[in-house]
Amino acid sequence: VAREGSFTRAAETLFLSQSSLSKQIHKLEVELGCPLFTRGRGDVALTEAGEQVVRAAPGILGTWNTLCASLARRELTLAVTPAFSHYALAGRVADFSRDHPEIRLQMAECENAEVPRLLTTGRAELAIFRLEGDRTLRTHVLCTDELALLLPRDHPCTKESAVSLTRFHRERVLLLGGGTHLQSLIFQCFARAGAEPVVCFEGSNADTIRELVAQGAGAAILLGQVARSLARQDSRLAAVPFLETRPVEFGLAACRNAILTPQARMLGQFLVSGV
Repeated sequence: VAREGSFTRAAETLFLSQSSLSKQIHKLEVELGCPLFTRGRGDVALTEAGEQVVRAAPGILGTWNTLCASLARRELTLAVTPAFSHYALAGRVADFSRDHPEIRLQMAECENAEVPRLLTTGRAELAIFRLEGDRTLRTHVLCTDELALLLPRDHPCTKESAVSLTRFHRERVLLLGGGTHLQSLIFQCFARAGAEPVVCFEGSNADTIRELVAQGAGAAILLGQVARSLARQDSRLAAVPFLETRPVEFGLAACRNAILTPQARMLGQFLVSGV
């Protein structure tokens, strides 16, 4: 709260609701017997006692996290989707695992639509996936992306910095994940542009899509980072962004009513702090 100067921004950073954070701060103030913040309509400021607590906090929290990690159940399951490996988030998770060898971090790969079920049934405690507005989850946006084309390198559109969706009206396109929220977004973007694609292939394997595009089966419409990653892997291909598209959010999620283990809170705060 002191760093952000706002309960709202601090709650987002800590992956908590604002009411939960306010209650925790109030409880701490009651236990210490003095206010830690002066509260106004907008930003908050530290009191003299609050400044003392902030100076002491890093050492106290470091000791507490070490103790929690040593006493808690040392396993943590993180659900991830196939697109996860194409983003820098994968490196952040690897950094956390390397910094905390005492925590056995297991990653379970699943399709985007399966994530809420894994979280609500307890098969995973946290997830990194494409956010789709599921109200049973509490979420925090970690990064955003936009739609892009994956094309053969000799396609005329690869000479342009961005391409209009109307250029692919009635053109053959390849899509990942049949019937998903992402596909709905693609069709919505085309409809707003007054265009309609001809879907010639729907699949779940990015490598299959990559090879089909290279063989001239059509243009693939993918998340931008996925398209660029596939293009870097195959010199026959190029990725080109669309002019008209909407941002797609990737984020961290947990079951709304779940009480997270200390190691889950540690990973969540580690990932959010890197945004």
